[in-house]
Amino acid sequence: KRFTDTTITDGRKLKAELKLIRTRGYAVDEGEHQPGIRCVGAPIRDRAGRVIAGMSVSGPARQLRKDQVGELAKILVHHSKMVTAKL
Repeated sequence: KRFTDTTITDGRKLKAELKLIRTRGYAVDEGEHQPGIRCVGAPIRDRAGRVIAGMSVSGPARQLRKDQVGELAKILVHHSKMVTAKL
């Protein structure tokens, strides 16, 4: 279902995006559900390495700028790995 102009509705594009997410270890939502909102998310895994939860940071795209996503993702991935280790 399309929520915004940036919602991924094409199966091939979705598969490509999921591959990118797996490769880099985090996801970025560019207003795909809510216009003007940017979100960065990282997985929390169980002992077997399966994703069981996630953590994310969201904010208005004008405040959470694209040039900040990489640094924020590093911090988020670090903390999601800490939570995973504690489990």
